[in-house]
Amino acid sequence: IEKRYERESSIHMRNIVAVILAALALGAAAVGMSRSDRGDIGRAADQSPGPPPSPPPPLSPPPQYAQDGSLILPEDFRNWVFVGASLGLGYSQGSAGSGPGMFHNVYLHPTAYEHFAKTGEFPEKTMLALAMYSAGRDAPPRGSGFYEGDFVTVEIALKDSERFEEGWAYYNFSAGGGELRPTAQRIPPAAGCNGCHSEHGAQDNVFLQFYPVLRRLKGMSDAS
Repeated sequence: IEKRYERESSIHMRNIVAVILAALALGAAAVGMSRSDRGDIGRAADQSPGPPPSPPPPLSPPPQYAQDGSLILPEDFRNWVFVGASLGLGYSQGSAGSGPGMFHNVYLHPTAYEHFAKTGEFPEKTMLALAMYSAGRDAPPRGSGFYEGDFVTVEIALKDSERFEEGWAYYNFSAGGGELRPTAQRIPPAAGCNGCHSEHGAQDNVFLQFYPVLRRLKGMSDAS
C-alpha cells in the first residue's frame, strides 16, 4: 500500500510540475506577443503622418474697411517693423527729377513680419506701409547730404485674395499738405501698380530686393 501511495504521489507531483511549466510557457509567449504588438503599434505611430501645418495666425488688428469698401488708415503704421528705406527711388525709366527725390520708409505689419520670419511667406491680410518724406538740407548745421524733411503721405500695400482678384491692392492716403485722409479707395489696377509689382517684385508682388531686413531673412545677399 505504501509503495502504491508513493507511486501515485510521484505521478501527481509530475503532473503538477508539467502543468506549472505549461502555464509558464504560455505566459512567456503571451508577454512576447504583447511586446511585439506594442512594437508594431510604436512603429505604426512613427510612420503615421504628422499633423497638418497650422494656418498662419490672423493679423492683429486686421485690415479694416469702411462701408463703401475703402480701406481705413491704420494709424499705428509708424510702429510697425521697419524693413527698408530709399531716397529718390522711382519704378520707371526717366522718373528721376532734378533733386534727390523723396525719402521712402517701409514698414511691415508686425504679425506679417513674424510669419515671414518663420516661413519666408507673406500671409493673407499682409500690409506694408510706404511713408514718404521730402528731402531736407537747410537745417543747421548745414553741410552736405540730405535728411528726411516734411512728411508727405503714406501708401499701403494690402494682400487680400478674398477681396481682390489680383491678390494685392494699393492705396494712397494723401489729403495734401502732409495731411492724411481717414480712408482711401483702392488705386485702380489699370494705373499700373499691380502690373509693376507683379512683374518686378522679387517675391509675391513685394519689392523684396529693396528691403534689406527681409532680404536677410530670405538669405538674399544684396539687391541684385
